[in-house]
Amino acid sequence: MIRERRNKEKLASYYNKFMEEGIIDPNVHPWVAESWQRCRAMNLPHETMPKINKLSREEIAEHQKTHEFIVKYVDGLYEQSKQHFNIHNLSMLLIDESGYVIKNYAMPFFQRIIKDIQGMRVLEEDVGTSSISVAREHNVPFLMFGPEMWIKDSHSGDACSAPVCVNGKIRYIISFFSLDQNDLPYDLLLSLLLTMKYSIEQHLAMLESWTINRIMMEQLPVTVYWLGKDGEVKYCNENGRKRLDGHKRLEDIFLNYEHIPVKKLCRVLRHNDVKLLGLLRIERMKILLPLCQLRSVVR
Repeated sequence: MIRERRNKEKLASYYNKFMEEGIIDPNVHPWVAESWQRCRAMNLPHETMPKINKLSREEIAEHQKTHEFIVKYVDGLYEQSKQHFNIHNLSMLLIDESGYVIKNYAMPFFQRIIKDIQGMRVLEEDVGTSSISVAREHNVPFLMFGPEMWIKDSHSGDACSAPVCVNGKIRYIISFFSLDQNDLPYDLLLSLLLTMKYSIEQHLAMLESWTINRIMMEQLPVTVYWLGKDGEVKYCNENGRKRLDGHKRLEDIFLNYEHIPVKKLCRVLRHNDVKLLGLLRIERMKILLPLCQLRSVVR
């Protein structure tokens, strides 16, 4: 949710009023107010960050290994935007659907300050009101100003979180936060967050689709090979793996490989200005499918 810049002194006064008198000021965002009331009902500490529901060192390593496929992808996204994080003293958290921090992307100085957060669960019942808990509950990106957070130690900076969804279900949450008291360029912050959210969602959707296709390929009563343009087998189903017997090229196992029209097909595709990405060969059905991309627009 994109919000207008707020006066932090006023926000701090609303926070203090609630903590001292239990009264919600009408100017407090409704979602923040609801969360404050729930936290108060749970008697959550609000001065400093509690150290509860944290994975052990071994569990953290296993947790990261489980989510290795997405950690590697987010690593790349972070590296591409690292300059923006450094300039604005931003850190980023990658959080799983259960609320556990998978990885903390922070500059070395901030990593020493908040090193305990990796492997920690950061749900509302653990750390109180945060942009993470609001984004998770309402399934929308949410920008939260420092004095709106339940933990008083967090009031010096702002945070913004977004759920990463596939087919309407939250798979991960990415969260930006700053320990700097200077005002942040919120437009840039939200633009970067939403871009990363979209990119991760598309990546997850592609992986899910590819996994389904692989499962289908494994069930086919035929042998399937995906050949790279250099002729090397990039993928094959179980029947294909049995035929290859450890080899990487079809000419190593087929005596009549020269009669398979792979090279002829490649020449035809190149002649028609098509970039060849690979070939999908389905044995027994005698089908050879080109995986290609147009080099230029056909007029």
